[in-house]
Amino acid sequence: MAGKPVQSVERELAGRNIYKITPDPPQRRISPQLIESVKQRLTRSEVVAALGEPSGGMAIAGGESDYEDMTYLIDPAGEISVHLEKGKVVRISK
Repeated sequence: MAGKPVQSVERELAGRNIYKITPDPPQRRISPQLIESVKQRLTRSEVVAALGEPSGGMAIAGGESDYEDMTYLIDPAGEISVHLEKGKVVRISK
């Protein structure tokens, strides 16, 4: 099925107990100027208010400290990671 248009795949799968495969929607890219508004000690909600929800990331909760890594895609190419500990920005990596 690789390389076939989605409509063709849907017709081939019709009547079978198989889920249709659709491409992921394009991910949002943010302006490099927006990144400059993110500073250390901002809260997670302040980062999301400035940049929107991240395009990816991971979180580890519990133990001595909570840790989160939020990834944002930059326009036209590239990405940044905003690292939070205990809900506050500690580092921004490009």
